[in-house]
Amino acid sequence: MSKEILVTGGGGFIGGTAMELLRNAGESVVGTDKQIESELSQKLKLQRLDSSDKEATNKFIWDLMPSTIFHFAGIAMPKEVAGDEELGHKINVETVMNLLDAIILARKRDPDYNPIIIVAGSVEQFGDPKEGELAVTEDNPVTESSPRNAVTPYGRQKEEMSVKFLEKCRDNNLRGFVVIQGQVSGVSPSGEISQRTGFLIPDLAVQVATIIKSGQELGVVSSGPLLNRRPILDVKDAIDAYIKIAEENPIPGEYIVCAEESRPLIDVLTTMINSSGLTIVREINKAFGDGGPNRFYSSEKVRKATGWNPKVQYERMIHDVLEFQRKYGKEVRK
Repeated sequence: MSKEILVTGGGGFIGGTAMELLRNAGESVVGTDKQIESELSQKLKLQRLDSSDKEATNKFIWDLMPSTIFHFAGIAMPKEVAGDEELGHKINVETVMNLLDAIILARKRDPDYNPIIIVAGSVEQFGDPKEGELAVTEDNPVTESSPRNAVTPYGRQKEEMSVKFLEKCRDNNLRGFVVIQGQVSGVSPSGEISQRTGFLIPDLAVQVATIIKSGQELGVVSSGPLLNRRPILDVKDAIDAYIKIAEENPIPGEYIVCAEESRPLIDVLTTMINSSGLTIVREINKAFGDGGPNRFYSSEKVRKATGWNPKVQYERMIHDVLEFQRKYGKEVRK
């Protein structure tokens, strides 16, 4: 890649990690976020941009004319979208179209302007198979051509965004990509950015870290059954896939980015317990639910198109999250 790179949502877990990786590679990167008062935003030198403001977005794109755009700004927690679907639609769908409209407007003023635009989708776009459809298994994983049956407002919004975004890119001869992202975790290269609590892995890590800090040799962690299988990818490997797509510029469209193997979620907790060196027992709390069905996805398309290959080991990823929570996390109070 060359010239200016734009990363929206630079104050978040995914966007902040992308900022670090790109700058570590010597790229010229401009990061934006709606709120830039946080310590992280100041450290990353983010610029303020509310992508829901069409005029501000038009001006920002025209002034910067980025050659590559990674759009991570959005509401990433499904239950937050479910709690306010109107706001979720505004942030997860409308802001993407505002960004695209700003690029189209800039191209009318400068026909030579032809950036690569990569936006973040979600495997929740697929949902669960409908009755009569072939079951998803390890031998029959979800691919980009699999049926869509999003069951959450978040998944439906991401699917609506993907359809509208790619259609408009095709109509305007733009190089647009949607990364259908699977579950990610881990920490940024600096070790200073990680996923916020409210997601399974950091929530488990906070509990284990609290036990470690207490000095007790025996502790209790509360969770659901953790029997369902998930392909969990380190965030640095996920961002590497986005970068590979930008560098290799394959056929525009959707690309699933996820871990190769789906492992039982109990492996997350087991890895943390082994890392702690303590005796920790688990109590099953029905309030957490059963975790839903197993999930299997194929990232073969992006691997073949770009040569992308994940590098961070599962155990390293989980250990990094635990260490982050030991250093920066708030203790759980019961």
